[in-house]
Amino acid sequence: MAKVRVRGIYATALTKIMLEDGYEIVQATDTILSRFNILHSTEPPDVTIKDDEDIPGGLFIIGRCSDVDRVVSSIVSRIGDVAMVKPPVPLYSIIMGVVKDEGKIEVAPGVEAMLEGSNYFRPGDKLPVTMVNVTGQLRASPYIMPATGYLRIIDSPTVKLSRHIKDPDAKMMLVRVGLSRINQLGGLGVRWRSSAQYLSEDDAAKALDEAIELLNSIRVKISEARDYDVLFEGECITSIIPDAAARGALDDVRNSIVPTVKGHHALKVTMRNTEILDYTEYLLGVLGMRDELSRALSNYAIGNLTMVNVHHVKTNGEHVNLGPGEKVNYSNGVLVIRRDLKPGGVLDGLNVAKEYGDVAYSVIEVGSRHLTHIYTSSDGSFKGAYINVNTPIEVTWDGVIYLDLEVDVVVDRDFNVKVIDEDKLASIPSRRLISEAEAELNSLKGNAVGMVKGYIDMLSRLGLSIHY
Repeated sequence: MAKVRVRGIYATALTKIMLEDGYEIVQATDTILSRFNILHSTEPPDVTIKDDEDIPGGLFIIGRCSDVDRVVSSIVSRIGDVAMVKPPVPLYSIIMGVVKDEGKIEVAPGVEAMLEGSNYFRPGDKLPVTMVNVTGQLRASPYIMPATGYLRIIDSPTVKLSRHIKDPDAKMMLVRVGLSRINQLGGLGVRWRSSAQYLSEDDAAKALDEAIELLNSIRVKISEARDYDVLFEGECITSIIPDAAARGALDDVRNSIVPTVKGHHALKVTMRNTEILDYTEYLLGVLGMRDELSRALSNYAIGNLTMVNVHHVKTNGEHVNLGPGEKVNYSNGVLVIRRDLKPGGVLDGLNVAKEYGDVAYSVIEVGSRHLTHIYTSSDGSFKGAYINVNTPIEVTWDGVIYLDLEVDVVVDRDFNVKVIDEDKLASIPSRRLISEAEAELNSLKGNAVGMVKGYIDMLSRLGLSIHY
């Protein structure tokens, strides 16, 4: 079975899932070794699972393609149907591409990447490229740079080290081995990956020799390669974007190993110092009372804020912070924040001009499948409302987070209701989330006016003097 390295905020829950499905855990932290009573292995992973640096609360899974697919299936079998993002080609894959106009190269039918050093090539040229970036803007390099479990070939004749290699002796040894073979790389260099820090000098030399042999074998294939042929598979990537239900499932898995409050993983999306979370979970282990302690910690997190971030995460991985907004009130799980709007342009979905003094009051109910923005003018007149359909709203340490489900409802100043972007529902990469969005939309169609008026009355009772 594949070897898996697990890092990040979901490490305990995911390690349990991986072990139950028969994977070998490698390069585990001391905490994981202790919790699961497993032996330390320094073997390089076939798959790494870690936090996604671009998607708040997201999981980034990278490794050998067939193993990545199996690991993803294992995770999804436990957390349910979730949104996922997969690049069209693997990272570090080496592909025979076709140069296009405007500095681009086609690496698969209909898939174009920015070509580094494109000034040296003409449209129609065929050349092998290495995919050096596949998340966001695709980028391809004309250098042949395969990657192995211990190292990557790089496009400059030097030796570099992963920032995760800390041991001075390991650093010196890896640089020494790299420099001893730099002339065999034909103007290229080597970057040692974190797994290399565990190698002996002889094994490091063997690993580099095998990479040089791989490089030469790829070069031999080039003369017979056809358009879009994959000369080296590279590493597949899948980003999983958990919602409240998925994170709740991971909370429960973790709770089967160590005491874990509900909302643990959502809080940790933005939490840097975990002392209060650790202490609360110590109390949970002593007292039980999981529901009560979970609710108290979430209330404390929001109650301690003066400015609130609203992490609006789309199912394609895009992230927008609709804040920070000033906390106006928080009571019984209902949070109100205020944002002063800049004049210019129009209010989304309402086609009403944004003017000087306009304010957006966001009414956020923890656990709700919608979030409502009430827009007012400088004199408190109601200008309209925008109701965002989303997954249940979760509490983070600096605010709230949810997944946007594309479709929205707007209520204009005369309380006419309109559904917008309903056609975008089909783009959501999860049947479960589509069904949940449709159910919430059907509920809102008949209740939107009454709900918005109720929110306006609530804001007025808070002394905000909003009128319609």
